[in-house]
Amino acid sequence: MNPHPKPHTDRDPKYLAWLRTQPCANPRCQMSAYPADIVPTHKGGGMALKGSDLQSLPLCFYCHAEEHRGAVTFWRGIDRDALVSEHRKRYEGEQEWTWKGGP
Repeated sequence: MNPHPKPHTDRDPKYLAWLRTQPCANPRCQMSAYPADIVPTHKGGGMALKGSDLQSLPLCFYCHAEEHRGAVTFWRGIDRDALVSEHRKRYEGEQEWTWKGGP
């Protein structure tokens, strides 16, 4: 048994699949989404740890690379928490609509 198990983080493969259909979340860019997990360490990520799927945002290839080069400057002036909340609400709204008899 591992005396230092990794903390559990939320997984939602359907949400990640939906995120991959969305445009880049960077308000300064509207390119196609690129599968990305971009969770700052204070949100549950860290060395050898994957953050919660519920904190993920879609980024295009270029923004994903730029975010990795400098997350502090990349997110400056952008309310990342508001973007995460907006994406979750849109996803949940689409799931509710589909469940109620949508396509």
